[in-house]
Amino acid sequence: MYQVEAEDAVFEPDKRLRYKITMNISIGTIGNYCAMKYMTFNGSLASNFTANLDASIVNLNGNSGYAYLADLAVMAAIDDINSDPSILPGIHVSLKRFTDCGSYYPKADADYWGNSGGYASAVTATDIIENHKDVLGVVGNEYSNTARGLAQILSLEQIPYCTAVTGSPRYSDKNKYSYFWRMLSNSSGRYIAFILKYWNIKHIAIIYQADNELGTSSFSQIKSTVAHQNVEVLSTIGLKTMFLGDTMNAAVATLRRVDPRYIIISGTSSFVGSVIYPMGQAGLVGPNHVWIVYNRPKTSADVRNYHFLKGMISVGSTASGSSSHLKNVLNKTTEIAGYAFGNDYFGTYAMPGFYDCSYMMLLGFDKLIKSGATPQDLSNRKLQSQMNISLWRSITNYSGLTMDPVLINELGDQDRPCVFSRYTGDYRNSTTFATSDVHLLTMRDYNASMPIFYNDSSIPPADSAAVELVLLTYSTDSFYARTIISLFGVGLLLSLASYLMLIYARTNKIVRSTSIPECFTLVTGCLLAYAGCFSYINAQSDALCKARVWSLSLAQILIVSPMIAKSLFLVSIFAKGRIYKNDRALKKIQLHIRILNGVAVLIEAILLILWSLERSIYVFQIKDDTSSYWRCASFATKNARTSPVSCVLYAYNGLMILGLLAAVYLEKSVQCDLQDNSATLITVFTSFGLMFLLMFELLGTPDFSTDFKVYVCIWVCITLVLVSTVGSTALDLINESAEIRNRGSMTRIIQQSQIGRNSETNGKKKSSEKASISANQVNLQDSIRRSVLSGANRERKDHPPALYQFCLLANTLEICVWRRRKDLQMWSRWMRGACALHCINSKRVWIAINGPNFVHCTSITDSRLPYRKDAFIHFRNPAKSRKEFKHFEIEFQNTVQAQAFLDEFMFAFKQFKRTE
Repeated sequence: MYQVEAEDAVFEPDKRLRYKITMNISIGTIGNYCAMKYMTFNGSLASNFTANLDASIVNLNGNSGYAYLADLAVMAAIDDINSDPSILPGIHVSLKRFTDCGSYYPKADADYWGNSGGYASAVTATDIIENHKDVLGVVGNEYSNTARGLAQILSLEQIPYCTAVTGSPRYSDKNKYSYFWRMLSNSSGRYIAFILKYWNIKHIAIIYQADNELGTSSFSQIKSTVAHQNVEVLSTIGLKTMFLGDTMNAAVATLRRVDPRYIIISGTSSFVGSVIYPMGQAGLVGPNHVWIVYNRPKTSADVRNYHFLKGMISVGSTASGSSSHLKNVLNKTTEIAGYAFGNDYFGTYAMPGFYDCSYMMLLGFDKLIKSGATPQDLSNRKLQSQMNISLWRSITNYSGLTMDPVLINELGDQDRPCVFSRYTGDYRNSTTFATSDVHLLTMRDYNASMPIFYNDSSIPPADSAAVELVLLTYSTDSFYARTIISLFGVGLLLSLASYLMLIYARTNKIVRSTSIPECFTLVTGCLLAYAGCFSYINAQSDALCKARVWSLSLAQILIVSPMIAKSLFLVSIFAKGRIYKNDRALKKIQLHIRILNGVAVLIEAILLILWSLERSIYVFQIKDDTSSYWRCASFATKNARTSPVSCVLYAYNGLMILGLLAAVYLEKSVQCDLQDNSATLITVFTSFGLMFLLMFELLGTPDFSTDFKVYVCIWVCITLVLVSTVGSTALDLINESAEIRNRGSMTRIIQQSQIGRNSETNGKKKSSEKASISANQVNLQDSIRRSVLSGANRERKDHPPALYQFCLLANTLEICVWRRRKDLQMWSRWMRGACALHCINSKRVWIAINGPNFVHCTSITDSRLPYRKDAFIHFRNPAKSRKEFKHFEIEFQNTVQAQAFLDEFMFAFKQFKRTE
């Protein structure tokens, strides 16, 4: 009985004595050792592996069987290397085992499906890299899900990783996995497309494992490959690994409705079994259906389910090395196991591939030493940088089990012919009926005399009849098109109103302060975005698809660039207190910034032209169960391949939007309150950011209404931009007009009620006071207006005429910025208005300040006088009612201006009191 520790070598003792051992190195295996009983774990290092097959420890049909049989193949390869003095002479190779799924737990044998790609893989990577530096390379027996992070980390650390089962197309990317190679071909999609073409099949359905790396990546490969053959995918059904019964019922109902005759399952072995057996029970396995898989289904607890495997087609590659070599390795692994598990398990569990991985990896180490490197350099990991894909491709004379010779292509995969088999319905047995050439150009052998399909016929069942689909469009009489046109109409009116306002009020200082040319450019951008609606109505041409990108990109640059240009201009003339009074200097700065603005727009136009010439954008028809609709290819998926010009275009647009935040930061140095655009810049940045996030999510899960939703997002964003920029200017104009009207009406009232006091005594007092105040106070006192208020009781002696006094507080600031609040409530928004002080009989005094469409009044008493705090003047209303506004404050540019206003107020207040 073999009992092998993790660090022990596998060898025959009598052969080891043929040469002197001077150094030890190790290779590691990574597998599902969490499914094997009685193993001990130190971190991820697994030991106490039992080589002899023990049915109480290993279930050949479970995850423990996958880990065990692969381990036997690696042990056999290491033993052959250690027994050959011509390979790595003087170096003894040991084997270390690492688990990628943690310690043993009973359910792992049946339920584990590669869902431990996080913490457990991180522990494994750390152990191999930091704690076991004698491990120079690893042989992985992992699910594609689990290997995703681990293989990338090992590539970054320059540790070679070979596998015979990790089949996701993702790992052919040598930019991420430069030290990853495998004894299989990345060709599942090509194999399936090849047999469909040979049978002239044009309609299929695909069921894929939606939460698994192998299932989703292979599904994408299959779908893209068959698309080049004009094969119509009638339905795609994504199922999670642990799907519910109701989900399977929905999938069955979909297949019955669409009625595909050829159905492909993309996923792991356990997923294939969990799909095909219920489908057979639902009556979808029979002479009218052909099921195609690239993974062998797992066993079933109910042996009657194996009948549903009959006629299922399997595509893949098989070991094509020397038959004698295959037989020798099979016998050797059988001897180690003490059990004849047979050719079925030997081939299905990829044991030839694991043998070749181990043997070829050690041949690579041997080649480095024979090229001049020392064994010490090898042992100390000083040769790791030479162990990338180039090393394994350079080994072209190894007669392996999978190929003779074993050849690795530039993607780290093998180019192998495809073998087509059919399941017989007897257990999981299958028979081969055809093979292709290496390049999938011709069918090399096709045995048409043997049973292939469910009814034991060799003639492919009839293809699916084309389903009569309803073509959905955004025609002018549809709800979507009418809504889009209506939104365009509203946007057009807003844009025209903005143009008219800018032209009509172009001489107004409020409009001029917004920089009219930049505002015209911004409104043009908004109008262009609104006009993009026409590219969303019946978009069945490449030109309309391109028009969408053109309209949105130009709109963005015409909106963002002028705002940034205006901010740069403000920073140039107001930053750090600088004020340019030279008109020529101002115009020169403005000209330079507008040239930059034009250059930014020109760059955008050039990028769009290059994008239009390079980008292979096209429309294609998406077909659902009962309907179909047209969509633009570039908007069909988040994972679409992006061309270099597209990357530059998107990056440029993103940088321009980020430029808004940079402009906000720069405007912090602008010391001019009336020219603060920070809030507007942040609003525009937020609008564009939310718009692109929503579009990205919508385009990731497209349906017929996606185009409509995308345009609504664009319309809402652009409208918000237009309102926050031009709309705020229009609101300021309205407020200014209202203030002018209020001030005019107030002046007329004062003029009508102005009556001079005829009292000689009061006249003397007034003349004496005028003689004693300063020049500023003279102006202020002249602004005080007094009138006698008379009424029906003016003849009664107990009701003498009331003296009304009024003073417009405009010497410090004509228009004040103010806000108000009630007790325990939030402040209102900031408003603009003129302040005036009023008094009756020198007893009742109140201050009034204009709002947008109201006048706010606050009583002033000797005990409730206003006070200054920094650049603010605070007033408090002595009223006790909670419904009234108790507080209001006026903000000034600085403390000096605030104190001047307070002095002006107190002087007027004292003047009113003196009239007593």
